[in-house]
Amino acid sequence: MRQRQRDTIREAHTQRQMKNLDIEREQAKELEEQWQSILDKKLDLDLDWQVRSNRINKAPQGCSAAVKQVLADAERHCAEQNYPQALSYFNEALHMPTGCCKELVDNCAIMALLSKDYSRCVHYASACIKLDSTFHPGYLHRARGYRCLGKLDDSMNDLQKAMDLGTPHSLDISRELLLVQLEQKDRRTSESPHNYCKILGVSYPLNQYDVIKSYDTLIHNLEEILKGASGQSEVQRQAVESMKLVEKAFKVA
Repeated sequence: MRQRQRDTIREAHTQRQMKNLDIEREQAKELEEQWQSILDKKLDLDLDWQVRSNRINKAPQGCSAAVKQVLADAERHCAEQNYPQALSYFNEALHMPTGCCKELVDNCAIMALLSKDYSRCVHYASACIKLDSTFHPGYLHRARGYRCLGKLDDSMNDLQKAMDLGTPHSLDISRELLLVQLEQKDRRTSESPHNYCKILGVSYPLNQYDVIKSYDTLIHNLEEILKGASGQSEVQRQAVESMKLVEKAFKVA
């Protein structure tokens, strides 16, 4: 009789924890959607600038006829939005006599960026900056590569350098810098230990013993739910999602 009462109490406690986890998950999802909506609106306002500043540079005078022919092929593929192939042609032009210049290196960075090959974008943009440290598009495109790689501090540093060069586009660059700052702030907020204390049921500042104890209890209870939910796909799905949330909270805490 006492065992049945203990089981009933433990089950009720687990159900309350599950409910709290569901509430936390829904709140986190709602906040994420609200924040993404804000970012999307800001990015829409910034879209014209992004398009303009990702246009390819014109080749400087002095390029040979052979280089110009390769560049024509590169521009054709770019117009067709075949960015990987355009990158191949721009890269070929770079290795030809009279072809190596900051404008074409930056074009390679742009094509890599549009191809979503962000590591190569950073590589080419760095080479562009090495050729001319006063050429602001190199910093701009490397910043975008860093941003897409999640290296927000590096992205902000490059955007600040681009602004410091005092280009006519400083206002546009400052807006892009603000977007990166907002994204960085959002990441720090979402990964703050304060946000995961509620999930683990512990108070801040954290006590490592309490964190481990609460984590072990939650994982054990969720595993028990999984075992007892055979054939109940929705219950299993919720338990798995809750386990992921607890695991993430434990890592951050």
